[in-house]
Amino acid sequence: MQIARRLVGALRKWFPHDPTVDRAAKRLSLAIQERPELIIETIGGYLWKYREQISDEDEAFFLENSYDAEIREAVNQEKLDYVQYLMPRVKGLWVSPEVSNEDRDVYRQYVLDMFDLYIDYLEQSHVS
Repeated sequence: MQIARRLVGALRKWFPHDPTVDRAAKRLSLAIQERPELIIETIGGYLWKYREQISDEDEAFFLENSYDAEIREAVNQEKLDYVQYLMPRVKGLWVSPEVSNEDRDVYRQYVLDMFDLYIDYLEQSHVS
């Protein structure tokens, strides 16, 4: 779950004084510690829905999509509030001149690694 920890670290790096980001990061860190398989299942399930766009590295799709329908059907109200708060910040950060192309490549690789981890998880759960 080092990948998810890196993503949390990136959020904290870019939003160090945002209490909502801090609270979301702490909750995610706790979930990683207590039930890492839940994080793999949850994040992996979202990524699986967008496997074609991820494989194609379709940046425009991800920046233009609101994800409202997908998120509403998948999470409770509290998580919905977090996601609706965080998504615009992440998207804004992605296009910000403050983020270097190297950083974008690193974050893109985190997503690809998480996607690969989810595929491995699915394969292992079918073997067991």
